[in-house]
Amino acid sequence: APTLAGIKTGSLFPCPYECRETLLTEIRRYNQVLVPKGLCLLPLRFTEKSALLYLYRPCDLERDLQDRLATEILQHAGYACTGSEQCLMQLIERLRAYDEFPHEIGLIVLTYIPLIAVFGLSFFKWGGTGAPEWNGINNYIKLFTTDPYFKESIKVTVYFSLLAVVGSMVYSLIVAMLLNRKIPARGFFRAVFYLPYVLPAAAVYIGWSWLYNTEWGLFNYILSKLGIERLMFVSSSSQVVPSLALIAVWLSGNLIVIFLAGLQNVPRVYHEAAEIDGANAWQRFWHVTFPSMTPIIFYNMLMSLITNMQVVTPALALTKGGPGKSSYFMSYMLYNYAFKQRGKIGLACAIAFVLFLLIGAFTLLLFATSKSWIFYEGGDDK
Repeated sequence: APTLAGIKTGSLFPCPYECRETLLTEIRRYNQVLVPKGLCLLPLRFTEKSALLYLYRPCDLERDLQDRLATEILQHAGYACTGSEQCLMQLIERLRAYDEFPHEIGLIVLTYIPLIAVFGLSFFKWGGTGAPEWNGINNYIKLFTTDPYFKESIKVTVYFSLLAVVGSMVYSLIVAMLLNRKIPARGFFRAVFYLPYVLPAAAVYIGWSWLYNTEWGLFNYILSKLGIERLMFVSSSSQVVPSLALIAVWLSGNLIVIFLAGLQNVPRVYHEAAEIDGANAWQRFWHVTFPSMTPIIFYNMLMSLITNMQVVTPALALTKGGPGKSSYFMSYMLYNYAFKQRGKIGLACAIAFVLFLLIGAFTLLLFATSKSWIFYEGGDDK
């Protein structure tokens, strides 16, 4: 455990949540005296069981001042002990017991147990009531041999995910780069592009169904004015998945925000050096901005892949899996077997586990290839 005597600038200092109000008062009082001496204590984050403080000090701060500050804060929080190092070690152990343990409980209850339960139920026949009936691997055999829609649902899901991930990455990065420039009303435009992400999903898809309408939709109206033949969009088996992927791209406001934060952290000195060397705008983007953004690109790509592989809302709100099962995504098929057809929860669990393995396979592939194209500024590629 870290000790206060060896704490460095930027280290985290934990304190109990129960002393929050008093602690804030004490922080203000301490800072009035200690800031002129080079010490600043700032509240960084409060959680249910603990508070994290940011302790800043110069390297030449006297050790007895550090010890006295730590001892006073910890004793004020109810820890009657002598010596700041002993107090801090006891406090860290208490925080591990009361702060981290609920996180582990949540992970076990909300993730591991349901995953194990789904895997177990995939070997049974069960209608949701009564005792499950052992079925072995027949659910999996049925999916890959006799089920008329399962293999097609895998193709549709992967096809949609590919379009949505690539489209959202390109769109979000371009928009983020535009919003990173000094333009009038930049804050307003940032809010506008982020807004679709927080809108209710059902309302979004209903609104887009009006835009896609083959008779009086806005898109077909514009096409007719341009002399272009009307498109069927979600009413066509060949156009429905690209049409739904376009909506997913429009909804990627969260990726824009993350890209924007990454762009603002690209060192300006790199761009200035490239300009001095005569690099044009494209060369600066490809050799400076893009390499610096590769960790952010990797993260956004991974999150977008996981999200879009689990797509179900477009089918529920707009297409109902049609036309002709051309938007019959795996999650929608799972929903139909689990909640609309009696006695097929075991089959739905088998679909869920196959989807889990499919997402895991794509995730592992992404991680396996990441070392060849991700650039870390510090040179750490491990």
